[in-house]
Amino acid sequence: MNIEVITSFDQAYYDKIGHACVETWLKHWPSELVFTCYVEEFRLPEQARIKQIEFTELGDSYFKFQLSPVKDRVKTFAKKAYSVIHAMEHSTADRVIWLDADVLTTADISMGMLELLCPDNVLATYMEVYHEKDNRIWISAETGIFVVNRTHPEFKAFAQRYRQYYDEHITENLRRFYDGEVFGAVANEFKPHVRDLCADFKKKYKTPLRHTILGPYLNHYKSKGNKDNFNY
Repeated sequence: MNIEVITSFDQAYYDKIGHACVETWLKHWPSELVFTCYVEEFRLPEQARIKQIEFTELGDSYFKFQLSPVKDRVKTFAKKAYSVIHAMEHSTADRVIWLDADVLTTADISMGMLELLCPDNVLATYMEVYHEKDNRIWISAETGIFVVNRTHPEFKAFAQRYRQYYDEHITENLRRFYDGEVFGAVANEFKPHVRDLCADFKKKYKTPLRHTILGPYLNHYKSKGNKDNFNY
């Protein structure tokens, strides 16, 4: 199975925590894999297992979104979303694995484990999260890590729908216009074909990664406080 792992960051975020994401990835992920880093206005030191794609490659729709009258926070999360869109549309891998730049790898991960994470009959593997707001349940996703299967029959429709949310600024199914909310909403539309790593939980967690099968291998420094106090 051909697997591509991707992330994105700018210089400031790389200096803050992204460098540790890259360093621990290189240490613990299978040596035959390459880490594709979408980089904004800077370059990483050249490394055989690192591929770099500049944000200038994300296309006109990305820049149009960044010039639109949405909140700055929405624009920030859209940088991640359009990196994912680019990978879904341009990668030649069987599976694309997104890894947040604030996710550190803490133990060796095998190819066998990665291949089992999203088998051939699964369109996407992710962590579904529920939120209660305004007397309504909203479905989103913890997108510190997720996998999409580019060989699945429904993949093209999935990728097109994800892009549509951003290009057309679709918000009616979203609690907030953030990438996790969009991914969760789209995954919910393709429910019969996706794998939710939280499906068997008796308790619903807002940050479920450490409670999943990936918990022993990954640590997500998700909150601002965690990142502000981060030291590696």
